[in-house]
Amino acid sequence: MEFSDINALSDESLVHQEMAWQDELTGALLRHRLGKLVNTASLRVVRRSVARAQTVLTTREREAGLSLGALKEKYRASYVRPSPAASGGEGTDFLKSLLDGSEQAS
Repeated sequence: MEFSDINALSDESLVHQEMAWQDELTGALLRHRLGKLVNTASLRVVRRSVARAQTVLTTREREAGLSLGALKEKYRASYVRPSPAASGGEGTDFLKSLLDGSEQAS
């Protein structure tokens, strides 16, 4: 996602998108460690997306005079993690989906 697209998101959707990218990055790092990650370039893409989102969040917090992390704290509770079954993975266990060799699309 481009910086301008990220900047156009509302505070809540930006926090949710950043948390979704964090989840995706965690899964990709685990798959990489297990030798199951096919496209290692996806790590770089997701890591940069997380950094862009965090930059926009920090900028918004400073402009509003909020403490660092205030927006994430405010909207964290409303974030719902998608289950692996909903994303097309088999089963509902996160680690099981990593071990069975399936890779999520990035």
